[in-house]
Amino acid sequence: MTQAVETTDQAKAYYWFIEGALDEMGEIQRVPVLQVPFQIGRSDDLSLRVDFHDVSKVHAQIEFQDGGVFVRDLASKNGTYVNGNRVTGTAPLVEGALLRLGKREFRIGLQRSHGVAPLVEQATPAKRTPTFLYLGSRELGELISTRAVRPIFQPIVELEGGSIFAYDVFGRGTLPGFVSSPSDLFFVAAYLGREEQLSQLMRDKGAEHAERMPLRAPLFFRAHPTEIQQPRRLLQSLAELRGRHPGLPFALVINQSLIVHTEKIEEIAVCLDQLSVRLVYDGFRGPRIRLEELLAIPPDFLKFDENLLQGIHTKPRDHRDMVGRLVAYARESNVHCIADRISRGDEAEICRQIGFHAAQGPYFGTPTTFF
Repeated sequence: MTQAVETTDQAKAYYWFIEGALDEMGEIQRVPVLQVPFQIGRSDDLSLRVDFHDVSKVHAQIEFQDGGVFVRDLASKNGTYVNGNRVTGTAPLVEGALLRLGKREFRIGLQRSHGVAPLVEQATPAKRTPTFLYLGSRELGELISTRAVRPIFQPIVELEGGSIFAYDVFGRGTLPGFVSSPSDLFFVAAYLGREEQLSQLMRDKGAEHAERMPLRAPLFFRAHPTEIQQPRRLLQSLAELRGRHPGLPFALVINQSLIVHTEKIEEIAVCLDQLSVRLVYDGFRGPRIRLEELLAIPPDFLKFDENLLQGIHTKPRDHRDMVGRLVAYARESNVHCIADRISRGDEAEICRQIGFHAAQGPYFGTPTTFF
């Protein structure tokens, strides 16, 4: 049962929060803990949704016991850790603790309340501990200056015929002794204000490697959320990339959650067309009204999120029909629909039947370096 907790007057000055990247885009977010139990995992109906494959659907929860704050592991597949120690049952949390879910790290903190209702009786200045802040400034600077990134390519496959349609391009760090996954790299970069540089580096390395191979299929490069806020800088970097690789087919991937500042997206879309760069929205989960909003500035490709597609072969007919109607509506605007994170052949077959153009995921091939 979700509930608020009685607080003392002294405690009311502070509230607990969890801070970290919630998906592979790596944007750091701070989420207040305003109800208990505070459940964390991949499912949509939890207090905090964390969109990583190594995080379980219902992974862990934050709760209060005897005046203290604790994390409880909920039989997760890849484990819950506090400051590097695996949690069996529950473990106490203090300000500055590092909470790890699978491979994903988060910081637990206390924030002075400015109109946010606090929960925890022990959240007082007297009981606070030094805040942990991992910077990695030297290492990230070295990684960027030495371009220590290895591009990773995941195939996107046509559902009719099975040929490779495009490649999703990611990047992993190769600096010895430093973090390597995209989300971890962007976690560090966010604290240092270097997300744009890191994002540009990953696109540059992917393009260079693809042209050397050579890879003929279009490359799907990602835009970091911070880049969408500065569209002119993003477009300048893409123009320079196009200048270095005039014959390379590529597209820019923008998460659909960022399609809210329509003036900026419209500016980006117009300039992409001039650069012969195609546009991709990913992470679409419905409903129809959201699709109508996205199609106001239509992309070339729309990726449907796994939440709509996982186990679709076992879902009721109504669910399949609903997804099929969304696909059909997008196709009326000449948008190619891509099924994301498909892990089974029977999922792929249903996606083909309801009109998806292409798909990607473990069933079609895992990310590779092509070295």
